[in-house]
Amino acid sequence: MKMPHIRSIFAAMIAAAVAASATCARGEQITAEPDALLDYIEATGSQYIDTGVNAETGLKASVDFAWADEDLGGVDWSLLDACTAASSNNNRSRFFMCHMLNGKPYFGYGKQRKNPAGAVPFVRGERCEIITDMSSTNSLELTQNGLNTFDATDRETFATNGNVNLHLNLFVFATNQGGSPSWKGKGKLYELKIFRKNATTDEFDLLRHYLPCIKDNRAGLYDKVNGTISFSAVSSTNFIVGSVTNTVTPTPWKALQEQLNEGGTVTLTNDVTAADGDAMLTVTNAVTLDLNGHTIAFNGSKEVFHVGTGGDLTLTN
Repeated sequence: MKMPHIRSIFAAMIAAAVAASATCARGEQITAEPDALLDYIEATGSQYIDTGVNAETGLKASVDFAWADEDLGGVDWSLLDACTAASSNNNRSRFFMCHMLNGKPYFGYGKQRKNPAGAVPFVRGERCEIITDMSSTNSLELTQNGLNTFDATDRETFATNGNVNLHLNLFVFATNQGGSPSWKGKGKLYELKIFRKNATTDEFDLLRHYLPCIKDNRAGLYDKVNGTISFSAVSSTNFIVGSVTNTVTPTPWKALQEQLNEGGTVTLTNDVTAADGDAMLTVTNAVTLDLNGHTIAFNGSKEVFHVGTGGDLTLTN
């Protein structure tokens, strides 16, 4: 029997993802390997994702993206931002890591916001990289395509705000304004990294490493750090998707975890051994695991499973 070409299969999946509406709950996040990684996902002004990362001094971000190919004049868009919901614009506390106003990069920190002195206007539809360093008031930086756009006056202006902690998570493709999405952006996201400065080592710890992906005909962001996939927090819309960059084959251990996540009866067909870095298998629903004469090994430990809230595990052989 002639087998279909793997890229034809994923081309069909992409077509389905474009046509289908996401059915996920608000801000759904799952622990799973993606079916494939994508060149980009594109927001149309409706979608956004909650990163789960608090907007506070100590963060640094690297964003590879392109604003939509349309007139940027008069446009106020967000890609990685948060701010408080103060009624007065002047009293609003900001944490703008990637923001655009009237086609120009905007930096927001505390009560201050401004277009840095050396910032270069964005070009519609053109891919670029923004690196924003908010790790301390002494090292505030906004780098655009390798060019540092800050001058001494910019840094002094923002440093007067001291340390900032909004107690709000950063949103992707929107500003988390007091818990609600505002200034939703349009454009393509190719890659996003979020770091936090380690107070002990003075080095940056990688908190999120997002790559565009597809899973079960839904487009989202795969976080390589935590092994999770986040989907649009707006259930009625889905991201536009780019081309497949590579398919992902889950390890036997992760494949077993995905089967356990689905619940029901799971039957082993081979021995399964955890690799370095794999976590205990987690059960959060009713599962009957038939070992079928095979074994499960987890780093030499007898404790292989963690049965969480709502979990019910039955082992048979």
